[in-house]
Amino acid sequence: FVGDVLRIYAIFPDRDRAMEINIRSGLAGNGCTDMLSDRSGTIWFSGMRGVSKLLDWRFAGYDRRYGLYDDEVSAVHERPDGTIVLGHAGGLTVLDEPLRLIDFDAPDDYSARASDIVDDGRGGLWLALRPGGGSAAEGASSSTAKPPADARPSVSTRPAAATPPARRAPD
Repeated sequence: FVGDVLRIYAIFPDRDRAMEINIRSGLAGNGCTDMLSDRSGTIWFSGMRGVSKLLDWRFAGYDRRYGLYDDEVSAVHERPDGTIVLGHAGGLTVLDEPLRLIDFDAPDDYSARASDIVDDGRGGLWLALRPGGGSAAEGASSSTAKPPADARPSVSTRPAAATPPARRAPD
């Protein structure tokens, strides 16, 4: 697969043309901001109108109506335990039981989007934020280098609107 915020193409080595996949194919929206192939083989596409997962050429799309932090999903990450974390402008959605929403404590620039998410190996998450900066999220240990206090996220336990896609058990 190859894509940008406007379109996604499936590329088949044995064919002469790439196939565009979009809303008509079952995606939550056209284009993507990030892609992930998780340990179970599910491919996740994050985009401006939610997140979609593809398994056996069937798509399932999720957005704020399913309890996500926001419709726009800027990053998708799989934690070592198989939990999927979605990055948004201003927060994260953790597809766990129960679903968890994490707000960024970013008073100067609420529009900061998580463009990448990385586990630190000690239970914490590090986020690359656009338009700039980085931040530590949940579980960072005291030995982990920390950004300035005003860049640290705060955890919110806002209730989800509906049941999110369940995480898969490790194989």
